[in-house]
Amino acid sequence: MGRLLFLGIFLFSLLVVSQAGDPEGESSSGPQPDEDEESFYNRTYAETQNKLQMDIFKHYNRNERPVKDPDSTVEVDIHLHVTHVSFNQNEQTMTVHGHMYMSWIDEKLSWNPKDYDGVTQTNVKKWQIWMPDIKVSNSINGVYSAHDISRNSHITLQAVPSFKTLDMTPDRVKVETYPTFAMKVGCIMDYSDYPYDDHVCAVRIFTPRKMREVSLSVYRGMPPTMFLSWSNETQKLSSGEFTIYRATNNITYQRKGGNGKTYDESVPVTGNEAQRSWTTYNMYVYYKRHSGHYSVSVIVPLGTTMTLSLVSLIIRDIQFATLLNGATFALHSLFVRDFIKIIPTSVYEIPQALYFHGMSVALTIFIFIFNLTIWILCSQRAAQNFLIDKYSRLYNLLPVNPFPSFFDTVSKNLGDIRTRGWMLNANVWRAQLCLVLSFAYLILFTRAFLI
Repeated sequence: MGRLLFLGIFLFSLLVVSQAGDPEGESSSGPQPDEDEESFYNRTYAETQNKLQMDIFKHYNRNERPVKDPDSTVEVDIHLHVTHVSFNQNEQTMTVHGHMYMSWIDEKLSWNPKDYDGVTQTNVKKWQIWMPDIKVSNSINGVYSAHDISRNSHITLQAVPSFKTLDMTPDRVKVETYPTFAMKVGCIMDYSDYPYDDHVCAVRIFTPRKMREVSLSVYRGMPPTMFLSWSNETQKLSSGEFTIYRATNNITYQRKGGNGKTYDESVPVTGNEAQRSWTTYNMYVYYKRHSGHYSVSVIVPLGTTMTLSLVSLIIRDIQFATLLNGATFALHSLFVRDFIKIIPTSVYEIPQALYFHGMSVALTIFIFIFNLTIWILCSQRAAQNFLIDKYSRLYNLLPVNPFPSFFDTVSKNLGDIRTRGWMLNANVWRAQLCLVLSFAYLILFTRAFLI
């Protein structure tokens, strides 16, 4: 019996000594052997973070709105930071890339930093918490497309106090996320003022939840930010042929009417209106076309052909003037063909520049026919007399003369033409026509490119 008692005391003593010398028996709050301060801090911080997330998500339901009062509204703040914009003139679309900052308050996630070594912030996965359902209403991929906004983004939770806590103890969580987006939206582009056309295109973001449940708002009233280049500051707002000169945003409200088909954009006032309404975040991009190089590619060719057409009317050699006018018409036709290739298709009026091209070609054809007619008449005396005789016979056949002074003047001039010859009168007519068409060209040019 004594031996057994002695053996028990001996074994108990060995057990106590072994626990005292075991490193794992030390407190986890202290550093381990061969462990530096940075490793010790990282280990304890990770342990605190794991314990914090296990505690706050223990009874959390991500499918429920993060409010304690069912009648409360979750207000989601949105800010867009754009890093790339491209425009497709033929498709009438705008593609925007960047980051979307979203922030809201989650009342069902809260902790006291004093209980977790002063930790006030933690990062969680997107699938762990409640997220607002954000859609792009004018996306060309469809309203319910899941590819416009990235679903792979980290969430930051920050413990913040509310006005209800007098000692400023955090009793709720501010949720922040910064997903990337690649949104391609439809636009209505009007090219009637080409090449000085000015456009505006909107990106419309909404949530299907009613306004009484989830409401979108502009983060601190800030407009969208844009930075399209990391190397050249002067090109950071240029995209292809266009320059972005402004970006704004606002919140609009849509409400189903009594028949379920009409919509109202007025701000909801009553709770009943809020129950039938939802909010839309709108970003408006204002952009205009670069018009610098069009002075070389459009205006200079037009001015050249226009000048050649007018010069053909003041050259005394009618044969050379006619040939020059024919060559001008061929050259002008090539310019019009190239211009039609580069000009975008307009959904509204014909662009003034194209209208000017068409009218200029028509005037060039008219000048060519006029010079050719004068050339033929001046070279054939029989044709001159034939036209004068036909006019005189037609004049005599008129039963009633509504403009006697006009027709008498024409008859007198024809007699003078027969006496003085066609060439002298033709030069006078061509000079007068050149003066009239100069004013016509000036009016068309001003209307197309200066107004």
